[in-house]
Amino acid sequence: MPQPTTPISVRLKPEVREAVAAYAAATDRSMSYVINQAVEKQITQRLQYIQELEEAAQRSKTEPLYSHESVKKWAYSLATGPARAKIHSCSVLIA
Repeated sequence: MPQPTTPISVRLKPEVREAVAAYAAATDRSMSYVINQAVEKQITQRLQYIQELEEAAQRSKTEPLYSHESVKKWAYSLATGPARAKIHSCSVLIA
């Protein structure tokens, strides 16, 4: 059974409206359905992104942070130290 909906008015650029209409026709769906699905997906993704940012901000208060310089130095040590010799001692054949 379909969920109840609430009507709202939205102003779309003409090219967006045309794209929605074309997609709705191609998929045999109503424009309302297409817009509802698009808005739902976008909002869900944006809310998840905001939540992840908030979680990262909280973690940054308790977990160590590394400067760009220290990460660069560490990465360079991987490319020039004993690990590099080990990596280059393996040969890989790519066909």
